[in-house]
Amino acid sequence: MDSLGRLGHAVIALALLTCLLAALWWTRSASPLAYLPGGGPGEWIVYPLAPRIAARAAPELETRFRRPLDLSRAPESARVALRALGEASLRVNGAEVFQASGKTLKRADVASSLRAGRNEIAVSVRHAGGPPALALELSVDGETVLRSDASWHASLAGAAWRPVRLCDEPAGVATHPAPPAAPEWLLAFAALSGALLFAACGAGAASTRLRRLGPLSAFALLVGAPWLVLLVHNFDQYPARVGFDVHHHVRYVEYILTRHALPLPSDGAQGYQPPLFYALCAGLLALLGLDPSQDSAVRVLRVFTWSLGLVHVGALFGVVRRLLPGRTCAQLMALVFAGFLPMHLYLFDFFTNEALVAALGSVSVYGLVRILQDRDPGPGAFAALGATLGAALLAKQSALVLAPLVLAALVAGHPRLWPRAVLALAVMLLVGGWHYARVAWAFGNPLVGNWDPAVGFRWWQDPGYRTASQYIGFGRALVDPWFAGFHGVPDGLYSTLWGDGLAGGATSRRLGPSWNAGLMRQNYWLAAVPLAAGALGLVRGTARALRRPSALSLFLGLLLLGMGLAIFYMTLRVPSYAQAKAFYAHLALAPACVAFALGADWLWCRGRRSGLVFAWLLGIWALNAYASFFMLEGTRDGLLQRGDKALAFRDVETARGAFERMLRSDPEDVEAHIGLCRVHLDRGAGEAARSHCEAALASAPDHPEALLQSSRIRLARGEGEAAIALLRRALAAAPDDGRIPPVLASLLSRRGERAEAARMAREWLRFDPTHPRARALADGGDGS
Repeated sequence: MDSLGRLGHAVIALALLTCLLAALWWTRSASPLAYLPGGGPGEWIVYPLAPRIAARAAPELETRFRRPLDLSRAPESARVALRALGEASLRVNGAEVFQASGKTLKRADVASSLRAGRNEIAVSVRHAGGPPALALELSVDGETVLRSDASWHASLAGAAWRPVRLCDEPAGVATHPAPPAAPEWLLAFAALSGALLFAACGAGAASTRLRRLGPLSAFALLVGAPWLVLLVHNFDQYPARVGFDVHHHVRYVEYILTRHALPLPSDGAQGYQPPLFYALCAGLLALLGLDPSQDSAVRVLRVFTWSLGLVHVGALFGVVRRLLPGRTCAQLMALVFAGFLPMHLYLFDFFTNEALVAALGSVSVYGLVRILQDRDPGPGAFAALGATLGAALLAKQSALVLAPLVLAALVAGHPRLWPRAVLALAVMLLVGGWHYARVAWAFGNPLVGNWDPAVGFRWWQDPGYRTASQYIGFGRALVDPWFAGFHGVPDGLYSTLWGDGLAGGATSRRLGPSWNAGLMRQNYWLAAVPLAAGALGLVRGTARALRRPSALSLFLGLLLLGMGLAIFYMTLRVPSYAQAKAFYAHLALAPACVAFALGADWLWCRGRRSGLVFAWLLGIWALNAYASFFMLEGTRDGLLQRGDKALAFRDVETARGAFERMLRSDPEDVEAHIGLCRVHLDRGAGEAARSHCEAALASAPDHPEALLQSSRIRLARGEGEAAIALLRRALAAAPDDGRIPPVLASLLSRRGERAEAARMAREWLRFDPTHPRARALADGGDGS
């Protein structure tokens, strides 16, 4: 790679400036980011709305905040400073003082509204698209006497008054923690990794044959074969329609097949996605004569995404081989890293459009590397690269980060061949630009998403806002990785990079794929091995690029930085716990793999002993990661997940078989008895359900699920009073279980206990503040 001249530096700077201007233009019409800045008056506070994994409707909500204030005398001067996420109205002793809009700091003199003795400070904040938030400070005669903090109380949309929650405090959800892996597994992986390393590096004919493996043979042996075994084994181990947004992806394909047209962003929750992936899937199903509503069709599409995943990993391997020629061990370790990265192992097992953009993006990077390493690349290579980039733009919007950097690197690397770079640009726009022009024609913006109000989908997900602490805190993913994004962006990214921290997009771990959760928990700690090598390689690569910058080194660094900034921006733009997904940054895998290879090469070459120890530890990590996704349904945790998923999909017989197998292993298993109680209730076998429920309560008298199912049995037998008593016990045991208040409020209303029903309905509103029946009961009606 030639060093960059002045023209190359100018091109890179121009590309960065263009990207910055494009980003500013993109966000010109966007709604304000839901970021709550620090350093203002008081702490940001919100109503402690019960956390929810699923998305919420987004009408305008009102939160009323209040706090008493005792003054020994009437003040001579009093000033209030206020910020709000939404439209705020401040009342002092019942009289409105002023209104404020947005997060702009508003100050006002309120001395005339305060009096000696007890004062009531109340603020109403209205906001759509997330929870209303408040920050306030009141100074009397130059001294701060009141700040927004945990001592305030609030009511959201008529819900029960509760102490507020500080916005910097995460609201976690119940995640059904997985049991730890047996230590025997780690010992087995250590022994197997050592045996494989001895076979690869030891003396003898076997070692010689392994060293002579070509790149295709190495790829087939180290990635292709293990991936194929995993695919075949897991093929029908969980329902076909499990995966991130799988129902919406299927609807997109159905739209193309039934209407013979491409949807616009307003035509479905995933309609904003570029169409190439879905068009290919529709063509494949049409060729095979399959209906996308069939589970068999979705499984075929899962094989398609699996194959795209292989292309992605193969292209990454090709990039590393070209950038580290002759470093066979580092290349193979990078292949192991890419092939056994947990994010790849679970994501490409689902039906997802992420597979196509990952494959096309990595192929584009490989094509760029080939062109920049060639002294006189022909125009065909530039045209092919432009076509691949255009296809990537038609796969997902995230390719917009990659495309300008590739084009800038082409000009910087071959400044005398800039007309050919223009050819690549023209081909890219011809292949992929029409989609963005079509969207811009319809919505006035080529980059709308389903979070954009212009599309017509009004929704939000917890937490609904961002604070600085959500970007600097970390650690939850190491303790309880499932849905760790509730605790902050780093935890969300880490939990989805080194494992399936979002349970395949399900609303609980048990309803997701039946991975080996104990091994997955272990993998979050073992990930320290590849992380250390990657960090070391990043330092080495940065130092090398600073000493002798080249078009390729700057491209790789800027791609890594650009994807990081894109993730940062999107977590601000869509302040949802689920937005912090590592696979949204798939295009950064090429520089990440290069960094890992540089670190692994340094460790391998530093000394035979240190190199062998690192390779042994890397093997342990890879084996543990692979086994994490090799479903073993016979374990208790696997059977429990199988039973819960079967009930969710109304497959009663499968659920019954799973729970009965659990009971055969442990006749006193509480979860098995509860599961069979649910099975028999669905089948109408009340007595069988009652016996299992009583067995569960005998072992766990305060188990909320057992109490809830027992109340269902009592209701079916007409014993309303007993059912209400059981529900009250369940609510005391699980105050954040959103299923209990609706049932309890409805029962109390039917019995004519309006006041108690209204109180329970206000608890119901904590979980669903927009439910019309809950609001009617809370207002004292009968909810009809």
